[in-house]
Amino acid sequence: MGRDIKISDVLSFRMEYLEHPTYQHNEKEIQQKGIAKTFLNEDLIEKTTYFFNVEIPEVKIYDQRNSQQCFIYSFLRMVKSILMKYSSDFQSVNFSASYLDFYDKLEKINLVYNRLIDEEHLTFYFVNQVVNRYIGLYGNFHYCKELVDKYGLVLESDMKDSPNYQAGDMIELLKTKIKADSKLFFGKSKEEKIVLKKRVMQDAYHFLSQVYGNPPTHFYFDRKEITPQKWKERYLQDELDHYITLTPYSIHTLQSSFSFLPSIYSKKEEVMKQVSMEKMKQVVLHQLQDDIAVWFSCKESTTLDYDVNILDPNIFDYSKLLQIMPLSKQEQLLGDIIQYDHAMCITGAWVKNDEVKQWKVDNSFGIHGRYQGHLIMTNDFFEQDLITVIVHEKYLQ
Repeated sequence: MGRDIKISDVLSFRMEYLEHPTYQHNEKEIQQKGIAKTFLNEDLIEKTTYFFNVEIPEVKIYDQRNSQQCFIYSFLRMVKSILMKYSSDFQSVNFSASYLDFYDKLEKINLVYNRLIDEEHLTFYFVNQVVNRYIGLYGNFHYCKELVDKYGLVLESDMKDSPNYQAGDMIELLKTKIKADSKLFFGKSKEEKIVLKKRVMQDAYHFLSQVYGNPPTHFYFDRKEITPQKWKERYLQDELDHYITLTPYSIHTLQSSFSFLPSIYSKKEEVMKQVSMEKMKQVVLHQLQDDIAVWFSCKESTTLDYDVNILDPNIFDYSKLLQIMPLSKQEQLLGDIIQYDHAMCITGAWVKNDEVKQWKVDNSFGIHGRYQGHLIMTNDFFEQDLITVIVHEKYLQ
């Protein structure tokens, strides 16, 4: 075949297609049920049983709705389990995800304007690059930790999630606003841009407050008024400083991939360590046995069916649809085939003869599916599609 598609090529492809009844059968099924349901792996579902003999105490399942901030909800789930180690009273305490989401966006906006201030010769091309890079719906456990260190936490009842919040619409409006306002910075000295920054940041704060609600500076806890920062100092203290990131990939490979998120507004660098897959399983299990959830990042888009609530790389048997050339895990990560598109919490395991057979996961999409918001994660998923986990450093010893 040459560089251009010829009609003869199309006719050849068509004849080959018509000679394979399987293709036509798949076409009919896909038209009726869609790709995912057509290739749902019924054999895998049949042999997978919801059973765990290591489980941390259950709590409310978060519902992120259209916020797309799974990393925040999973972070709060893990923090709650940490606090419950010290007092069972925290089982009924729920924290505001919108509060952290608000400040995540404010910090990212501040970062953009700092970049514009530092750039001597501003162009719309540069502005577009910076805004599109930093203003988005992404983050990790380390981002949340840094936000809590600076802004503290508030209760869900003091800054509620909006049921009508549409994250995509908000981000597009925010990008448009920043790109338009950047024109004020063109041709200005660094000192003049610093003065202008307060005005545009004030606009950003007012915009975010209308979308999320204006963050409280005080709230009542245990019948006493307290600030979000004082609450963090009193109850969480420096506990989160002891949690680090583990990955089965080389740090260089991970940091070279699309799944790596640099510490853009953080004061401290994320502590990352590479360990073997077996070591990672062992550490995760030890943390679960100590009743603390494990935050993790993973590929989720083609590995989870939301009706049967099973996480497995073969939950959809797409090999019946097309043949995909096998690649190593390192190649898949670098090629954005294994990509960080979701964060959740491991909350249990089935252990038999000192070997983990499967894992229990809390998702953040509310009460849904066969197991009401809880998922079964198979070992195949853990080994193939999990990217990072957050664990206390003491479990590595």
